[in-house]
Amino acid sequence: MNNKINEFEMYLIKEERSKNTIDKYLRDVKRFFEWHGKEELVTKEDLLDYKDYLKTSNYKILTLNSIISSLNTYFKFIKNEGLKLRIIKYQKSLFGSKEKELTANEYKSLYNACQDNIKLRLMIETIVKTGIRVSELKFITYESVKQGKAEIYNKGKTRTILIPRKLCIKLLDFCRGKHLMHRGECPIRRANAQQCRGEHLPEPAFNIVGAKLREPV
Repeated sequence: MNNKINEFEMYLIKEERSKNTIDKYLRDVKRFFEWHGKEELVTKEDLLDYKDYLKTSNYKILTLNSIISSLNTYFKFIKNEGLKLRIIKYQKSLFGSKEKELTANEYKSLYNACQDNIKLRLMIETIVKTGIRVSELKFITYESVKQGKAEIYNKGKTRTILIPRKLCIKLLDFCRGKHLMHRGECPIRRANAQQCRGEHLPEPAFNIVGAKLREPV
């Protein structure tokens, strides 16, 4: 069995899957075989039993489906697609949780609390006005700001986002004032977690963000 899993790992590497994806697939497959605990071949009934077991293990549906996807990929690799499990269907919410959204007043409070930190204000304004994630700030480069749009690459997918004209002007002014017109460099991205420790959120802003993170979904 270990040989098969090792071969599966090599297959995923050749497929250019990310390290995190490979680690998750291997972890999911190994956990299944630990649960199975039998020497004989796996049957469809075994997998259906495992699926029922997962359903009673307090997994969220998205997590459960990701485990099923890992197992399906493995059994496809060993050319036994007859063991493929169906993904669990669910009704996606068309809207995010209202409790997690910042209100206009909260945004203004957060923005104003950072008035002494232009870089942090621009980070917040860019995230709010473009809808990108914090981890995607690195794609807001000097070149992209000049073009008024940025190519965002995340989780194997690419999308184009538009940068509002007024925000572009602010970002370009910041770049020129800080002499940050380097190709491919993001002028408002924090390089690493160590740097972040030196630039704490002001107390009012921290209170708003902290309260949102503590609210139940």
